[in-house]
Amino acid sequence: MRISLLSLLFVLVVISDSIAQDKFPEGFALVKRDGDIAIYERWIIFPDSDPPQEAREVKGEFTALASIYRVLALIKDQTKIKIRQKHVSEFRVYPQPDTTFWLEYSYHDIPWPVSDQDHFLEYQLYDKKPGEELFLTFKSRKDPVLGSRTAIAPLASKSIFKLCGSD
Repeated sequence: MRISLLSLLFVLVVISDSIAQDKFPEGFALVKRDGDIAIYERWIIFPDSDPPQEAREVKGEFTALASIYRVLALIKDQTKIKIRQKHVSEFRVYPQPDTTFWLEYSYHDIPWPVSDQDHFLEYQLYDKKPGEELFLTFKSRKDPVLGSRTAIAPLASKSIFKLCGSD
């Protein structure tokens, strides 16, 4: 089976210039395309920020040869994080009784001159069309146990996993 992942990731950044060259619908500009993977960006006001803060919204699109549930399992698999993100030195998933909700902590070793940072995220899964479409969100949350060492700026994400067909 083939699925397509459309991911909208809001990340606060300090750089204000866009390196995008081509314009696309919804105000997104192409940052980079490599085969079937495309990354787009646009500048927005971060939702619910007070005072309003400018943020870069990143949209990624790609196709994976896997079921939507296998891709979801990979996102939650603590043993695979070093493969996906080599700069992560600590990663924990905190499953909850409700399997559509979980928490995640990660600590990122970021090269100098930027200091290492961590984040604590709250994930929510919506099975819109079982077996065909999943909607996954996450947002920053204060770690109830550790607080935060040096928290990454607030994050929020919306991802749509869609069944594209079968091979």
